[in-house]
Formats: sequence, structure tokens, C-alpha cells
Amino acid sequence: MAVIALLLAMMIAAPGVVAEANLVTMRKENERAGHASTALREYLVLEAMGDAFERRMATGGFATPGQRGAALAALDAQLDRIDRATSHEITLIGSEDFATVNREAQIAEERLQEVDTRHLRASFARMVAQPAPAWPAPGGDWRAIVRHGIENEQLEVRAAQVRAVDALERTQVAFFATAALLVLGGLGLMAWTRANVLDPLQRLLDSTRRVAQRDFAMNLPDRGPREFRLLNRAFNAMAAETARAQARLETANHDLEDEVRQRTADLLAANASLRALDHHRRNFIAAAGHELRTPIAVLRSDAEVALRDRAPTLDGLRASLERIVRSAGTLGRLIEDMLRVARADAPVLSYERESVDLDTLVASALADFRPVVEADGGSVSLTGIGRPLPVRVDPLRIGQVLRIVFDNAVKHGSEEPCICVTLAMQAHEAVVEIADCGDGIAPDLLPHLFDRTRWPRRRDEDGHGLGLTIAATIMEAHGGRIEVRSEAGMGAVVTLRLPCAMDGADPLETGEEDHNALADR
Repeated sequence: MAVIALLLAMMIAAPGVVAEANLVTMRKENERAGHASTALREYLVLEAMGDAFERRMATGGFATPGQRGAALAALDAQLDRIDRATSHEITLIGSEDFATVNREAQIAEERLQEVDTRHLRASFARMVAQPAPAWPAPGGDWRAIVRHGIENEQLEVRAAQVRAVDALERTQVAFFATAALLVLGGLGLMAWTRANVLDPLQRLLDSTRRVAQRDFAMNLPDRGPREFRLLNRAFNAMAAETARAQARLETANHDLEDEVRQRTADLLAANASLRALDHHRRNFIAAAGHELRTPIAVLRSDAEVALRDRAPTLDGLRASLERIVRSAGTLGRLIEDMLRVARADAPVLSYERESVDLDTLVASALADFRPVVEADGGSVSLTGIGRPLPVRVDPLRIGQVLRIVFDNAVKHGSEEPCICVTLAMQAHEAVVEIADCGDGIAPDLLPHLFDRTRWPRRRDEDGHGLGLTIAATIMEAHGGRIEVRSEAGMGAVVTLRLPCAMDGADPLETGEEDHNALADR
């Protein structure tokens, strides 16, 4: 009986011993699967970080060495987590109670993973050392190393789970051997094993496959044996962290797309600005070209009048030469403006204001046209107010305005042109009225005299119809205005109004910058 009892006890104990050994194996394999799952999770996180790092490097996102260094430190910290998980696996495989037939090979495989992490550190360091224009940079093989690490960890998780299942199956075989003695206990143990071991393992296997397919919407239950609870928690944490990394990656992609769209919009706006600048520059050149015609015409007229005089006097020649010098000065100033605009980023005119007598300025400009008008049998008259009309203006610019109006009076006047100029002061304004004896201006054209886009160019004349537009722009820059009234057959009257300079004060605000964007008009 004792022998039978001993044999029976041995028969009952033997499956227990075998089961215990297999349970130890299963526990170790589950623990290794947990470490491998941790390493897998960290590899996935590293892949997302590396993608984000590489994109930012390619687009110049890390502007300073400090930013690059901080990013590289984050990558190194992630690699340290992978190394810790690998170190735990090596320690586990090397323990005496870890049952495996190829211990050295598995340890060697884990050592190779440590070598891979060193290669990753070197690859990321090379990436950081490359300037943005040199991309793609050497070290781009990091992605292949990371993918290799992910595949290895997935295989290790699966292999550990398979070995755990194999150990469990051996445990079942041992218990089935004593089924005749422990039927009820065996059935209960089978039920417990399925509920607490097989089902969690199956869920873990299914979840692992879903993670491999980039499906992270899962939550393994926190129940069952401690090992499974720990494994489930670790797996859930890995899935959640991987999902967050995936979300960050998608957010980074969206941000990058938004930035590309913004950069595209900026480029389009810059192109539109360049086109507008080119349009302004062409307009200014056209306007300046128009202005060059008047001083050239005056120069030519003075020269022709002097040449037609069969017995010129010294005073007459001197007067002609003085008018030629003034016209040449005006011409030189216009040419300087054109050169300045050609070298500048925007077409602007400068204004050099000084206190002058408007009566003197009008008389000087009118003197340039007197020989031309009188040579054609016309007349010129100037009626002042008997005292100075002080204004603070740029004499050359206001002279341009007067010459534009006088030139129009001569061109569009009768065969015997006349220019009648009257000066007056009205409500602290210096007023200059210039009347001609031409045919007048059609009523339908009066509203559009200062609109360069609608100014009717005569077929028998060369020009752009910009004179009055330029004159209006110069007057506005001086705080004044220009007005035109006309009746058919009665000629036209152009009125110029400028603020008077009282006691030498500037009629415009003190410190106002003397610039006007003529081409914007």
C-alpha cells in the first residue's frame, strides 16, 4: 500500500512537477514577450520621431544648432529605452530557470539589436550634421534599421507566445495523463486554464496582429493571472502610445501641408507684387517720357526763334540761352528721376520744397513759352496781385505743372494761340488761372481729364495723354488741387490752387516726407 500510495503520490505529483516546470517556462516566455512588446512599442515611437525629425530637417525646421541638439537628445533618449528593453531580454534569457535550447543564439541576436541601436545613433548624428540644402543626407538608412528592429521584436513576441502556448500544451498533456484520478479536478483546471490563459493569449495574439496592421483601437482587459495583467497593461500602453505617435505623425503631415499651402500663397502674393511693381515702373517711365517732350519742345522752339531772327541782338540771344538753360535743367532733373526709379525698388519722386514767390515762378515758366506763342502770332499776358504770393513748394515740380498747362494751351489753342494768366489769393490759397483761346473741351471728356486710363489720345499727336494726370498728382503732393472748366468754342480755363505759406510756415504737416508714388496714380 505504501508503495502504491507512493506510486500514486508520484503519479499525482509528476504531472504537478511537469506542469510547474512548464508554467515557469510559460511565465518566462510571457515576461520576455512583455519586454519584446516594450521594445516593439519604442521602435514604433522611434520611427514616428525619426520621420518628424527628417521632415523638419528637410524643410529647414531646425534653424539653430541648439534645436538640432535637442532633437538628437530626444532620439538618443528613445534609443536608451530600446536598449533597456533589450538588456532586460538578455538578462532573462541568461537566467538559469529560463528553459531554452538555443540560449547563446538568442543572446547573440539581442546583442545584434544593441549594435543596430548604435548604428541608429550614428545615422541620426550624421543627419543632424548635414545642412538643409544637402538633403537627402547620408544616414538615411535609419529607416531600414528601425523596420528591421520592429520585425525582429514582432517575431520575438510571437515566438515567446508560441513557446508559452507550447509549454501550456505540455502542461495540459501532463494533466490529461492523470485524468482518470483527477477527472473533476482536471476539468476544473482545464476550464480555469482556458479562461485565464488561453483566452488572454488568443486576445494577445489577435491584438498583436492588429498592431502589425496599424490598427491601434484596442484595450485588453485587466484580469487574469498577474503575468497576463502586466502583459495586457504593457500591451495597452504600447498600443496607446503608438496611436498617439500615429496621431502626432498625421498632425505633423497636416501642418506640413498647411505650411506648403501658406508658402504657395506667399509666393503667389510675391509674384503679384512684382507684377504690380513692374506695372508701376512702366507707368512711371511712360509719364516721365511724356514730361521730357515739353522741355525738349521749348529748347527746340527757342533755338528756332533765335535762328529765324535775321539780325539777332545780344540781349535776345542771352534771353534765349537763359530759357534754354532752364529747360535743360528741367530736362536733367527728369532724367535724374528716371535713373533713380530705375535703381530703386519702387517708382517714387522726391520733392525738395522751399519758400518761393508764385508770381515769380509763373512768370519764369511763362517766359519760356512767350517766344513760341509770339512766333505763331499769338499773345501772352500775366495779371498779378501787386504783391508776392508766398508758397512752399518744389519749384521744379510746380514748374512742371505750369509747363504742362501752358503746353496744352499752345497745342490745343487756335492758330494764333494765346495764354492769359491771372494770379489771385482766395481763402489763404494762391490761385493761378490759365485761360486759352482754343475750341474748348467736349463736355463728355471733362470728367475724365485726370483719368489716364480714359484720356482720349489724338491720332495726329504723339504722346500718352498723361500730362494732366501728372499735374494733378504733383498738385496733390503739395496739398493743392487742379481744376478745369470749359465751354465749347470758348476755350478752357485751368485753375491751380496751392496753400499759401504764411510767415514762412510749411502749409503741409511738419516732418512730412517729400515723396509721392507717381506711378500709383
